[in-house]
Amino acid sequence: MKNIKDIEHTADIGFKIKAKNLKELFQKSGNKIINLALKKIKNIRKIKKRIILNADTIENLLHKFLNEILYLIFVKKFYVSEIKIRYLDEEKFEIEFLILGNSKKDKIGEYILRELKSVTFHNLKIKKLVKFYETEIVIDT
Repeated sequence: MKNIKDIEHTADIGFKIKAKNLKELFQKSGNKIINLALKKIKNIRKIKKRIILNADTIENLLHKFLNEILYLIFVKKFYVSEIKIRYLDEEKFEIEFLILGNSKKDKIGEYILRELKSVTFHNLKIKKLVKFYETEIVIDT
């Protein structure tokens, strides 16, 4: 079973994610955003940023989480190389995660593959199926 599938969407980028649990769903979604936005850099000195987010639904939390990654890359000019989810509370809709990367303000343009504006709410629904979770994510470009 392929866990990440690109979907066609006019003027936007879309993909479906399948994962065995919500933590993995968030992790895979965050990694997909990084892979869409940035080129890989080897041997980067890593800085850690600890972030805690909360929301009123699990979909809103996923939306906030992914847009936070985009904010760090495109607004703060922080090269995100890795995400580590430390804690995800499915009932309180709270997540704590580490962003590893480096501040590349002067060179960030060299590492950008494509400009991503924001994750939309279009079809953003997390479904719990028998053996896995699934969601569809659309990004405004």
